[in-house]
Amino acid sequence: MNDYKYLIQSEFPRLIGYPIAIGHVYDEPEHSIRRIIHPSFTYNIHFIVKGKGYIKTSTEMIPLKAGNGFLYGCDQAQYFGSDLEEPWEAWWIFFKGKGIQNVLGNIGKNEAWVFTTDAISRIEAIFIRIFELTKQDKSTNEAQYAVLLYELIVEMQLHSKQINGITPIQASEKINKSAEYIQKNCSKNIMLEQAAEISGFSPSYFSRMFRQLKGKTFVEYLFENRLKLAKKYLLTTNLSIKRIAFETGFASSNYFIEKFRKQEQITPSQFRETLKVKFGGRSEN
Repeated sequence: MNDYKYLIQSEFPRLIGYPIAIGHVYDEPEHSIRRIIHPSFTYNIHFIVKGKGYIKTSTEMIPLKAGNGFLYGCDQAQYFGSDLEEPWEAWWIFFKGKGIQNVLGNIGKNEAWVFTTDAISRIEAIFIRIFELTKQDKSTNEAQYAVLLYELIVEMQLHSKQINGITPIQASEKINKSAEYIQKNCSKNIMLEQAAEISGFSPSYFSRMFRQLKGKTFVEYLFENRLKLAKKYLLTTNLSIKRIAFETGFASSNYFIEKFRKQEQITPSQFRETLKVKFGGRSEN
């Protein structure tokens, strides 16, 4: 059974966060979720009080039991469910708020936060208080909803520890491995999925981590390395512009010239002439 309540949303603009819906799942072994992307600005917490279940992150499948839970941040694919043999009893809550991430810090920002706690009764009690409040159906309870949600988030952080994920150093090493592959193979038709596979991350998680650690997107980094290679050919060979475009992975010479001019403010030919590089023969036709 999945007993849940949707809340009338507050119109007060300065609340840190506010519940959207809350529910209590039990005796429902088929309870599972496969969401490609969750609605923007919506967070999701599930907390298991009995039974078993699982959650799949970008790097691993994690078994869950009583005292475990997880939090998904905004715009994240979601994959979790109850165990068929020993279905979980769990509380869940969807919520939103522009101030939520300030309370969470980096928790749930790039990947689901999977945690464990000994304070099962303490955390469940807050869920129950929120759920019971919905039965009153009063708009005057707005402040109480906001306060209880804040209490829930803080209590979970104070009395829980993370059980998933990798260290920042490990993440950096994996991203650097993919970056090195991009550098060496930039002239080839590299897809984001290939680079992500080398790191061992899912494409979506890889994209977020790559931008966070490298300060640019996968596409920007690939273009940057292709441009460096093109400049090398312009300065050290007599290859034609068309040939250089082909050798550096650009779709066409026109596209290469367009992107080069946009980046360098001059055309590839002007770049070659400006530096007055002398070649042993004429350029290819």
